[in-house]
Amino acid sequence: MIVIPYFPKIISIFIICSITLVESLNCPLTPNPHESLQTFIIQLSSTASRDVINNHYAMLISCFNKIISNDFTIQSSNPSIIKDVSFGSFICYIGKFGPSDAARLARLPEVANVERNIKFNINSMRTPTTETSTIPNNLDRIDQPSLPLDGIYNFPSSAGSNVNVYVVDTGINVNHTEFGGRAIFGPVFCEGCPPYDDNGMSIGFFDTSFVLNNATAEVGLKGVHVVLAAGNSATNACLFTPQSAPNAITVAATETNTDSITDFSNFGICVNIFAPGNNLKLALTADLWNWSHGILQEVICTNITAAGNRSSTDLIAFTGTSQASPHVAGAVALIIASSGNKSPDEMKKFLDDISTKDVVTGYIIDTPNRFIRVPHS
Repeated sequence: MIVIPYFPKIISIFIICSITLVESLNCPLTPNPHESLQTFIIQLSSTASRDVINNHYAMLISCFNKIISNDFTIQSSNPSIIKDVSFGSFICYIGKFGPSDAARLARLPEVANVERNIKFNINSMRTPTTETSTIPNNLDRIDQPSLPLDGIYNFPSSAGSNVNVYVVDTGINVNHTEFGGRAIFGPVFCEGCPPYDDNGMSIGFFDTSFVLNNATAEVGLKGVHVVLAAGNSATNACLFTPQSAPNAITVAATETNTDSITDFSNFGICVNIFAPGNNLKLALTADLWNWSHGILQEVICTNITAAGNRSSTDLIAFTGTSQASPHVAGAVALIIASSGNKSPDEMKKFLDDISTKDVVTGYIIDTPNRFIRVPHS
């Protein structure tokens, strides 16, 4: 989840090159016509001069016969289209190249990273449990320092006013009554994907992408706070992207009723804070739930209540660190609305200062023992 104030413009796009520059260029590289094209993400060095950047883009146009699109929301199967996704000092584009061409681009001095475009995976499990509590236990837990729950959820009267939260995920039901008419669809970033919720689960990537980590860092420098699920593999969160990005706020999951780290949550020095993500285990039967094309697994049932996608009033229970991270994204929105926006380091310190210390138990090796607590004023 990405949390930003209402006013800042977060994306800036530069003009690429002049006609004169293209016409006068001697091609240092020419495409290999015998290779199948694959999609690559190519990041230029943040220290490259504007002339060097313009020459690089001119080379793509003149030597590779590419067309530069500055509209990063446009989806096209045209192999000639280069999608420029640059903002700030993060200079990056996505395009189709043969593997050997991508390797030769990687050797250019102005190129920082070249990565093959890959798929993200579904990152949380869904259960059919329906919640009806007026104040869910998970919200009740995050406004108080310790158990037992008091049945009350306190939050600032500003209530996140004038703050936008961008959910980068598989979608939501924007007509749900829980959102009070405030939710709208944003851009779709994958070709052929619908704008509505076609899955209801989270996404994750087990590997390190320097490009994605660098983009996350640059977004943070623009005043945008990126709140991430730590992941559900019971391993080191630093092995994942963009959880390992330095500006990210990475959230691990606890049992709602015990403050113990869940048995699935990732952990480690890349985690910043804990939030509720689970409650109890249940082995489901075929009469209750048919999981993953008929393959039954032991799954986690939980009282982390979320807006469901089956109707405008559906409430359904989920499990995972993807259910922990929204608590922190919401807390960041409350902080911005009541205290103003902050730099990434300042926001992390603010969350740390108001957090509950040393209540999380279990295997949390090298993980800061900090439990989310929302601001009260």
